[in-house]
Amino acid sequence: ATRFRPLLLISCSALFLILFFMNLGRVCVMPKRIDANFNQYGWENDFWFRNAFYGDTQKYKEIMGGKYDQTMESAATAVSPDHQRIKIMVGSVFQNQSITHRNIGIIFEGFSAWVNDLDWKIAGFPAFLKYSPLVDNASLKTNKNAYFMKEHVCVPSEELDKMKKAPLDKKIVVLTRQDLRVFIFVHSQDAPNIINEYIARTPYTITLRKKGEVVELEGLEIKNYSEIPLDKIKQNFFFVVQNLYQGGR
Repeated sequence: ATRFRPLLLISCSALFLILFFMNLGRVCVMPKRIDANFNQYGWENDFWFRNAFYGDTQKYKEIMGGKYDQTMESAATAVSPDHQRIKIMVGSVFQNQSITHRNIGIIFEGFSAWVNDLDWKIAGFPAFLKYSPLVDNASLKTNKNAYFMKEHVCVPSEELDKMKKAPLDKKIVVLTRQDLRVFIFVHSQDAPNIINEYIARTPYTITLRKKGEVVELEGLEIKNYSEIPLDKIKQNFFFVVQNLYQGGR
C-alpha cells in the first residue's frame, strides 16, 4: 500500500489543480454573468417599487410603497444613484463626525427632517435647495482629532499642520468648500447664539409639519470654517449642503 502512496498523492493533486483552474475560470467571468442577469431590470431607479422578484422583495416593495407617494418616489429615485458621492461630500464638510447614510436626507416635501423623530416632515423650503442633502448630525459623537486653526483654513494657506487641540465643549466642525453652500436651520430663539463673522442670517426658512404642529426654522449660512457650539443650541436643528455646480444634486 505504501508504494501506491506517491501515485495517489499525484492523482489527487492533479485532480485538485484541474478543479481549481476550472473554478478559477468561472470566478473570473462571474461579474459578467451577473451583469447579463441584471441588464434588463437591475439598473432601474424604481427597482424597489416593482415586483422584480418574489420573496423578501415583496416586503420591501410594501415598505417603500407605504413610505413614498408617486412624487416622493420620483425625488428618491432621482437622488439615490448619487448616494455615495453625497456621503463623501458631506463627510468632507463635517470633518469631526462619522456621517452615515442614516444621517443624510434630502430637501423635498414629505421627507423626514430628523432621525429621532421621523414624523416631522418637510412642508416648505426655498426652491433652490430642492434635492440638496439634509444632514441631521446633532446626536453624533465628535472626534477630538479634527479641529483646525482658523488662521490657516479661513484663508488660502499651504501650512502643513493646520490641526489644533479640541475645545473642552462639544462642537461640530464645518469645513466649507468653494463649490458648496452650507446652511444650518435652527429655531429663531437659537439663531442669535451662534451668529458671528462667518455665520450670517439669511431670508431662507424651512417649514416642518408634524400632524397638527407646524415649525419654521431659520436658515443661517456658514460662509467659512466654523465650529458650531452645541451647548448654545437648545432645540433641534439640521444642516443643508447645496452643491453649486449640480443644482443641489
